[in-house]
Amino acid sequence: MLLDKTEYSYKPIIKGRGFNPSPVAGKIPYFADSRSNPACIGTKDWEEWWLEQFYYMVNGYDTGGIHLPGSYYMFLNFIPIKGLHGTVYPYYVDMQYTLHRMRDEIKKDPTISGIIIPKARRVGASIFGNAIGAHGMRFIEDYRMAVAGGLDRYVNGFRQKLYMSYNNVPPELMLNYIRRNDNELLNGYEIKNNRGSYEDVITSLLIFQSLKDQAEKLEGEFFHDVIMEETGQFE
Repeated sequence: MLLDKTEYSYKPIIKGRGFNPSPVAGKIPYFADSRSNPACIGTKDWEEWWLEQFYYMVNGYDTGGIHLPGSYYMFLNFIPIKGLHGTVYPYYVDMQYTLHRMRDEIKKDPTISGIIIPKARRVGASIFGNAIGAHGMRFIEDYRMAVAGGLDRYVNGFRQKLYMSYNNVPPELMLNYIRRNDNELLNGYEIKNNRGSYEDVITSLLIFQSLKDQAEKLEGEFFHDVIMEETGQFE
């Protein structure tokens, strides 16, 4: 199915008065900040504040006449990134907003099987990939993501960015991993079965592969999202 080009052709994105896409970035109130105030955990104020934030991360957030997809709201407000002058919260960028919005709409449309989004270098599109992976692991059931590259170093670069932000989030957004290495990130937990032994319950899976030597490594697999880094290096 072809997308309506007029819908996704460039249009200026006009923000209304009071536009604030990052209302809580680095500004979690003390009554909900369990990192600096562990005693707040379990209180009514803490629970209500985080339930509201989870709602925005799942359903999106309205500000200044703009509806931010939940994945982009989460990224702007809860996923610090490494900048030139240390760790910072990301700035809102129209291109990233458009990518999140497009992906959000297509995920909700059962008539569209997917979308391919080409990207240029140095435009922040890899950060978009990091953001949707971080969001999918936490809010999409049985989430699966593949990160592939023409050379190992491109996969390594993406994985390092993702791992850097993996635990650099508030405790309420931290995940437990079963396995974490160069080839996969397996999130989940263990449960005790009827036989008295433990078995893994997998909640999300990220696979990292270089396809330069064998393009069929991921063939036949299902993924919610696929990131292909530097495809020009593929044989």
